[in-house]
Amino acid sequence: MSRSRKSGSVLLTLVALALACGSGEGAISHPATPVVLAPVELRDVEHHIEASGQLLAQDEAQIAAEVPGRITEILLVEGDRADAGAVVLEIDPERRKLEVEDARARLLEAEAALFEQKREEKRIRELYGKQVASQAQLDRVETEIKLARARLAAARSHLGIAQRALRDASVVAPFEGLIATRSVSVGEFVNVGQGLFELVALDPLEVEFSVAEKDSSRVALGSEIGVRVAPFPDESFRAEIT
Repeated sequence: MSRSRKSGSVLLTLVALALACGSGEGAISHPATPVVLAPVELRDVEHHIEASGQLLAQDEAQIAAEVPGRITEILLVEGDRADAGAVVLEIDPERRKLEVEDARARLLEAEAALFEQKREEKRIRELYGKQVASQAQLDRVETEIKLARARLAAARSHLGIAQRALRDASVVAPFEGLIATRSVSVGEFVNVGQGLFELVALDPLEVEFSVAEKDSSRVALGSEIGVRVAPFPDESFRAEIT
């Protein structure tokens, strides 16, 4: 009898504990965590590196005068676009044309003088063959021919120089670009080597910038980048690292 009562007492104690844990205000609730399932996908991850830099013109030149003279005409001013070979300003081309005409006249004189000396040399040589003219006369006329040929060569050189000066009197743009600055005005006298205007090529432009050392491995030759400038904040220009 005592053994049976002991077993019943243990059973009642277990039932009481179970009721205490399963009900009442002190019970702890563990809500379920929601789980979303999705298929695995491969995607490219882009790394963005931002850096500040400056725009540089690939071609930029300060054009200087190659002949002295007075500025007689300016055809392009600051901000104008100049094609390669376009005349920007004139340095007294009328004077250079007169110099070319004078050089041509001197060339004709030198040619005529040489022609006359050749005729004289032929006459003296014939007389020398007849023993009428002396050796000294023949030597003299041959020397005159050499001098006439030298004067002719000098006249041709002077004509070439005058023609070159005429071409240089019309100052042209050596490449296509923008007239950035102008240093002279109409009526001003300029000397050889004096600056006239600055020409800048705007196509293509180069961008010079620096990146942090930690990002240097992500930058390589041939990589494409986007360039933004202040006047066009909403536009990105494509460029390539060279």
